[in-house]
Amino acid sequence: MAVSAIGKRQLNSAKTRDKLIDAAVALYGNSSMDAVSLREIAVEAGQKNPNALQYHFGDRNGLLQAIIDTHANNAALLRGVYEAQAAEARWSPAEASARVLIMPLADYAKSRPEGVYYLRLVAWPTRRTAPAV
Repeated sequence: MAVSAIGKRQLNSAKTRDKLIDAAVALYGNSSMDAVSLREIAVEAGQKNPNALQYHFGDRNGLLQAIIDTHANNAALLRGVYEAQAAEARWSPAEASARVLIMPLADYAKSRPEGVYYLRLVAWPTRRTAPAV
């Protein structure tokens, strides 16, 4: 009986982590990291406990690492397809590089709504600073 309770708790914990990641990606993708609080992410994920995010990720950096791990792994799988094609095709080195680096991200963005949010997240700087004079 204890094993099933532990398994259920772990499953619920994993679902909560996924909800928090999805909420963060959506909020960050529509705004910027600096404009979204950790509390807003917890509320968007449907968490009644505002400390759920800190429990699962520690801090904003832990959350960002989880987002990158989740989405980068999926994009890397797509990248493998283009790497295999590049090995067989007669593309120039520039074309091969562009296809292997860019096309997996474009395919990922087209394949799921959160893919676009993820690309926005990694493309936006966390702090906008004035250029040094």
